Amino acid sequence: MKKKLTIISAGVILISIILFLLNISCSKREKNIIKIGAILPLTEKLSYLGQEIQMTMQFFEKNYSINKIKIIAEDSKMNPKTGVNAAQKLFNMDKVNVVITFGTSVSRAILPISQSYKVPQFVYSIDPFICRDGKGNVFRVFYNAELAAQKMVNLILQRGYKKVILFHLNGEAWNHPVKIMLKNPSFVKVVVGEVMWDKITTDFTPLCAKISSLNPDAIIIMGYASYFPSLFKTLWQYLSPQKVQIIGGLDFLELPPTFDKKFIENAYIIGPQCLINPTTKQLQVAKEIERFLGKKPSHFTFYTLDILNIILNYTNEYKGVFSYRNFVKYVKNLKSYQGFSGIITFTKNGDTYSSLEWGIIKNGEIVPWR
Repeated sequence: MKKKLTIISAGVILISIILFLLNISCSKREKNIIKIGAILPLTEKLSYLGQEIQMTMQFFEKNYSINKIKIIAEDSKMNPKTGVNAAQKLFNMDKVNVVITFGTSVSRAILPISQSYKVPQFVYSIDPFICRDGKGNVFRVFYNAELAAQKMVNLILQRGYKKVILFHLNGEAWNHPVKIMLKNPSFVKVVVGEVMWDKITTDFTPLCAKISSLNPDAIIIMGYASYFPSLFKTLWQYLSPQKVQIIGGLDFLELPPTFDKKFIENAYIIGPQCLINPTTKQLQVAKEIERFLGKKPSHFTFYTLDILNIILNYTNEYKGVFSYRNFVKYVKNLKSYQGFSGIITFTKNGDTYSSLEWGIIKNGEIVPWR
């Protein structure tokens, strides 16, 4: 009997030792994994973009970073308060090392918290001041609206348009590019009106009627694409698409899946090179991820791959050991980085400049122009 008890006791001790060693092994493995929080619009109006980003992250984890990074996604519903609550969870409970946030209002609401916790924050935002206000911990691998605004001005002047309307959503992300445009005296001479809509706007009838009365030959449109179905349906009730040239930027690449692209046929779009005139490598990546997404990838896919790849490269260089100071220094020192979206160079404040090219909408597809 005593012999049996001894054997059982020895077995229990052995199992305890094995479990203890496994726990140490798991803890060590977990310690060498960089945790990334992603606060995205997984429901509500812009869920089609948030879900694409989330699926791209899953694709990256599966194909590029097995056991090196862990991504934890939370739904912001494009609501700053919900986004802040998600950030508090990610920072306090999940202990993420890096956070990725979508949208200007949500990203700005999270800035003070990420600064307080010393968590580097990558943003999907065209807000021109968000990196400056981030005070060193905010990075933007995204479309540069200031550069796009300058290119729009050059196009208007080169093409010789005489009556231009600036039609945009009222918000700093769009008001600032407009201010840049209006600094050009030659451009100001051909602008016959600036018309704005608000976030609560649902009826575009009075605004489109005003635009029609000004008889423009070109309209620059900027604002969340979720407004476009109602906006364009109303606009073409007042104007002829054959007589007015539509010019836009990134918003035209974020169209809702149900949007009828016949409304923007022949529109000039200034967008990321990876979508307008992709290289052979970018086309290969697009085809590979299209099979995973079940649809053609947007610019969000390429920017997401770049953000995750930068984090992964840091992980490889520092052998999975995360340091806030080392990470910030590593990212800001990246120059002429060959990313999925193109060549990326970080500025001192964490912003980036990447190549933009002109495209035109033909038969519902964007193709290179000029």
